[in-house]
Amino acid sequence: MRSFEDLDKNSRAWHQTPDLLNDLAEGFEALGDERSLAHALLCRARALNVAGSYTEGFHMLDEVTAKMQELGDDNGLARAFASYAWVRKTTGDFPRAQENFLRARELFARTNDLPGVASTHTHVGSINGMNGNYLDSLKEIGAALSIYEQLGDAVGIASSKGNIGTIYITINDPDRALKAFDEALALHIANGDLRFQAITISNIAFVYIQRKQFDKAIEHLNRALDLRIQLSDPIAVAETRGNLGEVYQLAGMNDEAKRILNDLDESISPNPIFRIDIAVARAKLLANDGDLESARSKLLQALHTAEELVIPTRCINIHLELRDIAQRQNDLAAYIEHNAAYLKLTEETSGARVAREIITIEKEQELTQANRELDQHRSVLHSTLPKHIADRVVRGEQVTDHIDDAAVFFLDIVGFTTLSSALTSQQVAALLDAVFAACDTACTKNNITRIKTIGDSYLAFTNSQNAK
Repeated sequence: MRSFEDLDKNSRAWHQTPDLLNDLAEGFEALGDERSLAHALLCRARALNVAGSYTEGFHMLDEVTAKMQELGDDNGLARAFASYAWVRKTTGDFPRAQENFLRARELFARTNDLPGVASTHTHVGSINGMNGNYLDSLKEIGAALSIYEQLGDAVGIASSKGNIGTIYITINDPDRALKAFDEALALHIANGDLRFQAITISNIAFVYIQRKQFDKAIEHLNRALDLRIQLSDPIAVAETRGNLGEVYQLAGMNDEAKRILNDLDESISPNPIFRIDIAVARAKLLANDGDLESARSKLLQALHTAEELVIPTRCINIHLELRDIAQRQNDLAAYIEHNAAYLKLTEETSGARVAREIITIEKEQELTQANRELDQHRSVLHSTLPKHIADRVVRGEQVTDHIDDAAVFFLDIVGFTTLSSALTSQQVAALLDAVFAACDTACTKNNITRIKTIGDSYLAFTNSQNAK
């Protein structure tokens, strides 16, 4: 029978499928105690949500929340709130998703669950980015990256770099976006994570769209599509095909675009942003065919949805398309209206002020990373060199001291492996403490500098200057 700790650890893995979550639920149920049964129910609810059965999953999360509160399980309650938030984010209810993620973060922090805290930083940053709050988005994702680096979580580090690249795409900075995505992709390949590879390759395609290199965008989207077919992810497959249709339309390959977009069932995706994008692509095809009124009607519907969800990036694009249609229809009032809205939103979300503030945040994050690396460097120096030498190296001095006479003292306990196997861990620790304490006393008395201890070994150093 699997332990609660083992099941709990597996339930926190990056990628979860309904089958895996239901298997974990069975493991929790086999344990039988109230806490395990509550976590089994949480896994069942998450399985329903991952499978797209949001209504049923939500009702089950209500029961999970009540049970976790009754048990006083703050970490379980945090994960329930995070599950609520994930569904709301996926289905476009961004304000309440934000509230749920912040509540989950508070509980994760209270239980010292750093991966949970980092995950909520990521999601809050993503929502801020969709709402046009790019500065806050970059801060949140930077906070997540810092935690993942502290934990040595390679998947989290790679994911955070990819999320930073997404911000740069949104503010039309393809060069820095591509740099971030390339770093993320290299890490995902090293981790063997096909799902994140597909996501990142798709994002790289959007960089090439911004550069109007549509052939490369199509190449990358087809690579991502192959991976998503391999992963048997029907929603991601549909979304990638929709993206291909958009690129064909942008490239002027209207027959290819129509073939894909006319056959596409966008309702398979719960993501309202994807459905907005498909509506805009179809409207562009209608405009290209001269059906301006139908195109205008479809764009106004998409604009209404984007405004309701507060997604300024999509609103900008739609206002631009509506402005162009108004120009073709000689509708001066509509042209002025949509042009003014386009310019206002563009300045608010990606103007010079925003760009300067983002650069400032980047510099702060670079400085924080540099200080972290310097602290690690100092730690290594002080663990391997005498303190007075390490301090001089840290200050930037080039240490080239010449010592005429020096001696190195190295102690190793003979037969320690055999001896320690016959003792308890407490007895082994007491023995080493006694031996090393005696060595420290002798070193202090004779002006000898202890360098370090390694297992049962003791390394020290002295020279003619110490002897004086």
